[in-house]
Amino acid sequence: MCRSVFVTILGTILVLISTILAQTLRRSMPSTILMNIGWAPMVTGFSVVLHSRLHLMQPSPILLRIVLACIVLNVFLFHVPVIVITIHGNAHFTPLIYKIYSILSWTEVVFSVQETMTATINVMPFFHFTKGSARNHGTTKALRLLVAAEGVVLIADIVLTVLLYTKYYLPRMMIQPWVSVEKLQIEFVILNW
Repeated sequence: MCRSVFVTILGTILVLISTILAQTLRRSMPSTILMNIGWAPMVTGFSVVLHSRLHLMQPSPILLRIVLACIVLNVFLFHVPVIVITIHGNAHFTPLIYKIYSILSWTEVVFSVQETMTATINVMPFFHFTKGSARNHGTTKALRLLVAAEGVVLIADIVLTVLLYTKYYLPRMMIQPWVSVEKLQIEFVILNW
């Protein structure tokens, strides 16, 4: 889990640096490449953190493999095309490239769905694990904290999706790293509970 957290934080730092570079050097290739190098681990890294936390509940090994396979599949199906079109569009910007990017940028919703599904899969084993001790105040409080934390993560993903839908790309690009860091902090609160 430590490695996935480190990779997510490193990706977030790269996205922040590239955002600053993009604002100072309009349409610069280095900032675009840096943004894409950071974006993939920042977004997918959080799903890997959720997958790592899933191990604590000891669900079926098949479920763990399916979740991990979905994460890896989403990297190839959704990260790679967006990265390619973003870098190509920065090098040779045309209205067609912009239309393709506008369509492909919606694939980011897939990552929000992936996080929501992984978070839900995290809550369900905890619920079943603590079912017998439901009257225990500490267990009930932990379950409420877990559900509330996952609700905050879902709301953050909804805000990012609304910004994407309304085509506020710059504000979205500026708050996405902050949201990523907040999600990690929430995970640490849950793990330390």
